[in-house]
Amino acid sequence: MKALWLALLVVPSIAIGQGSIPVYLSSVGDDQVGQLLAFEIKEAFNGSNSFHLVDAGHYPRIALHLVTVEATAGVSTAAAKAYVYDDLDMPGRGMYIYSQAHFCGRDRVQQCARSTLASTDRAVELLRTEHRSLWNKLMGLPLPVQRPSPSLTPTPPIYRQ
Repeated sequence: MKALWLALLVVPSIAIGQGSIPVYLSSVGDDQVGQLLAFEIKEAFNGSNSFHLVDAGHYPRIALHLVTVEATAGVSTAAAKAYVYDDLDMPGRGMYIYSQAHFCGRDRVQQCARSTLASTDRAVELLRTEHRSLWNKLMGLPLPVQRPSPSLTPTPPIYRQ
């Protein structure tokens, strides 16, 4: 019995039946190091148990928008990342979660890609804790039933003659 509880504590996502999280990666940038970074980020997601890459037509998803520009010719890139909950059913097609910017040198591209996984995990955790219904939809879990509050239910007008 102790082993079962330990397993539930160590692997909570498996214990509650959650699968990997769908992520769409878009990247813009024509600098060499930036293109290498985008490739390494894809490889990191492909090797992850927590996330899986999806194509442009898959919704809902976490969208990671990566923009890179050359910082030092052939040596480093400046990268900006925006994390978005992307869903066609929402106004504006989703919700901004957060963004970040950093420099990445050619010699650190794999570490920068692994750091992107950690940042994506942070974005997902913010979604899970702050926007539970969006998290449930992303993961294919039942959505909470929303009942109108009795105080907010409109009362039909009374007409007297």
